[in-house]
Amino acid sequence: MEMKRADDTDATLAERSKEAIKIYLQLAEMVPQNTEIRTKLGSAYLRTGDLDKAIEQTELAVQLDPLYAFAIINLAGMYATRGEFDRAEAVYERAIEVAPSMWETYLAYGDYLLKRRRYSESVSLFQQAYQMKPQDMLWQRIQQAAQYAGLVFTRPSIRHRSRRVGF
Repeated sequence: MEMKRADDTDATLAERSKEAIKIYLQLAEMVPQNTEIRTKLGSAYLRTGDLDKAIEQTELAVQLDPLYAFAIINLAGMYATRGEFDRAEAVYERAIEVAPSMWETYLAYGDYLLKRRRYSESVSLFQQAYQMKPQDMLWQRIQQAAQYAGLVFTRPSIRHRSRRVGF
């Protein structure tokens, strides 16, 4: 059995992303005002390592629809990758303003803060995400950030709604 190296997987992802870019560029030509296409195009550019084009397309997506939270979250992450941390934080905060009931906004901002070693702040954001969508992955993020911050949390019990079976 032949083992694949990580480089092979990265090369495959880059090739697929280049193909995706071609398709998204064609779609963007046909429907230039489509925010989702621009967002996906930006993500594809990011996967190929072209951060400038990724940001350009994602900024365009946010300009086209300033309330499209997924584009805003992606843009914040791109600014962070570029090292524009103040700008990234402002955009993450904007994502929360735009979509306060979307758990993914809190998760993305929490992950960013965790990487920046701002553990207590990340715990708070992960807790908010967990309240909206209680799942193991979010609880693990809370535990990880809390451990770094020197905090201890006990997992709250989750009440499941019972389903009525029968006629």
